[in-house]
Amino acid sequence: MIEPTGRKYRLPEHRYPRGPASPRSDSTPEEKLLRERLLEVGEYLQALKKRSPGRSTLALRRLLQLVND
Repeated sequence: MIEPTGRKYRLPEHRYPRGPASPRSDSTPEEKLLRERLLEVGEYLQALKKRSPGRSTLALRRLLQLVND
C-alpha cells in the first residue's frame, strides 16, 4: 500500500512470520540414499559436508550419480 506521503508499506497480515526458523533436517535425500547403499561412506560424507558447507548437495548428487552408474 502507499501512504499519502508516497511511502510504501506492507500490511501486517502479509508480513513474513518472524521468530525462530524451522529446524532443518540434518541430511539431504541424496545423503540418505548414499548411506543406505554404501554403509562405509559415513565418514567420507561428513568430511565432504565439512569441506563445502552449504554447497555439499551438488557434490552428494555427483557421488550418488557415480554410485548409480
